[in-house]
Amino acid sequence: WEHAKPAANAALNIPLIEKTGFLTAEDIRVHLHCSSFWGSKRGLFNHEELDSLSNRLVNQGEAVWINGQGWWDDAFLFNYMTLRAERPLFNFTRSTDGQERTGNCANADPFVAVDQVLYNQQGMKPIHRIHYMGYSSTDFARLCRGEDVDIPFKHLFLHYRFASQPEQRPSILRKPNLLTQTSRSLQKKTKRFWSYIKP
Repeated sequence: WEHAKPAANAALNIPLIEKTGFLTAEDIRVHLHCSSFWGSKRGLFNHEELDSLSNRLVNQGEAVWINGQGWWDDAFLFNYMTLRAERPLFNFTRSTDGQERTGNCANADPFVAVDQVLYNQQGMKPIHRIHYMGYSSTDFARLCRGEDVDIPFKHLFLHYRFASQPEQRPSILRKPNLLTQTSRSLQKKTKRFWSYIKP
């Protein structure tokens, strides 16, 4: 739902880009998207085009088109590339088909699993993506090794993660033993402690 964010929080600096006369605010918003489900194909951007985009960002000063208060993530860069690349774009959240405009946040939107498919609880619309915002790759790696990690829809995740290699999917999920849990908790507290005292 990046396109609907207030201008101050959007991935791109809409008012600044609009001042250039390049696009209107609405034209810019059409190109805005989050990066939790952003797909392309290999070779879509050739080396010459990537060099051109890099030149615009660095040498022509278009880096200021990207919001981020001093830091970027992949969403900021992908939005810039989408805006400048003039490629066809389909954003599910802007679809005219209400069945495609579904929630996607694993820990916030209410879903129902039926026959290995997630549906938006309101209206039973099938979802096309799920965003595991706030869950670390470490948790998913542990889950894939058979650890019972507190991740929503973990069995459905494992179903699709190992769809082409079902024999590698863990058959039983086990909680880590007390020693492992204690060690991880201690590591987390130690890391937090050192982050407070470092200059």
